[in-house]
Amino acid sequence: MDAIDKIRQEMNELKREDVKIRPLVQNYTVKDFDGNFDKIQKAYLEAVKDGVDLVVTTEMSLTGYPLEDAVENPDVLLAAQVSLNKVIDMTKGSQTAIIVGLPERQEDGRILNKSVVVQNGEIIAVSEKKHRPNYGVFDEQRNFAAGSVNEVFEIKGHRYGVSICEDTWYSDVAEDLKNKGAQMIISVNASPFEIGKQRKRLHDVVEERYFGVVDLVHHGVHYHYEFRETFFESGEYQKLVQMGQMLEGLVVPGESIVARGNREQMVSTFAEAVNWL
Repeated sequence: MDAIDKIRQEMNELKREDVKIRPLVQNYTVKDFDGNFDKIQKAYLEAVKDGVDLVVTTEMSLTGYPLEDAVENPDVLLAAQVSLNKVIDMTKGSQTAIIVGLPERQEDGRILNKSVVVQNGEIIAVSEKKHRPNYGVFDEQRNFAAGSVNEVFEIKGHRYGVSICEDTWYSDVAEDLKNKGAQMIISVNASPFEIGKQRKRLHDVVEERYFGVVDLVHHGVHYHYEFRETFFESGEYQKLVQMGQMLEGLVVPGESIVARGNREQMVSTFAEAVNWL
């Protein structure tokens, strides 16, 4: 039984209502607290009208990312808390939950990168980023401490966990969430685009750990889409699989080239071609 078959079997065993999840990919500006909240609020209210069960924003959505040394500023941390309180007030009277991200200073002085799940005016779950990247454009160990809390929350009988960006690449966070009863991981990110990252993430997370994943990445592209857990059983999914197999056959490793303007790139797979474009 391969990874997708295992996920499909587990989803068949879920005799509960469908959950409508709407990930948001929006341009959040560093330290534009009011502007970031306004974007989130507008999208959230639209989702409530559409009957969405869970809205997902990206890593550090309330403050923008990366904050770098600004995260040490008490005024920035206070503004982040004010934004979180506004989100809590925004959700009062609604069963539509939302995941938002922010930095938060602990009583012992440590600063953590957190994702908070809010529903009907209450925080129902918190996840703290454990693995802090310190390579390339990332310098998180300079400002953030390693978190340890990963809480699971439930919507319509389905249990979810949240992993924050770098944590998705490590098995310990996923295993912890799974041991706590999570049936699906929602991965929130705010990282640069990288060719092949989605394919590698699919292999490392879904195939290696047998988890269904809603993967939300902030590349500066503004769009949203809905995901249903029954998607794997749908005719639409089967059509996409068949189409993907047909398109994959069009790419010949070592011979196929895709072009964009004056730029060209040799690709080995159709997925690589789409990522490059």
